[in-house]
Amino acid sequence: MCYFFSASSGTPPLQRDLSSEIEQARPQTSGEEELQLQLALAMSREEADEKKKMERSDDVRLQMALSASQTDPQV
Repeated sequence: MCYFFSASSGTPPLQRDLSSEIEQARPQTSGEEELQLQLALAMSREEADEKKKMERSDDVRLQMALSASQTDPQV
């Protein structure tokens, strides 16, 4: 990757763009930070719940397959 440095800043444009995006994404107030944390926590819980559902579904299918194999040895 080729970087062209600006004579005024000495920082590659891509790095300046990323820094700007990071600054814009940072919460400006403690209330905004609290909302971001609550959202992240809710998303994490939702993801964990979804994972648990999938694991339960996998367990049920496994039990069904085991039961079927015990009742019908040709399966």
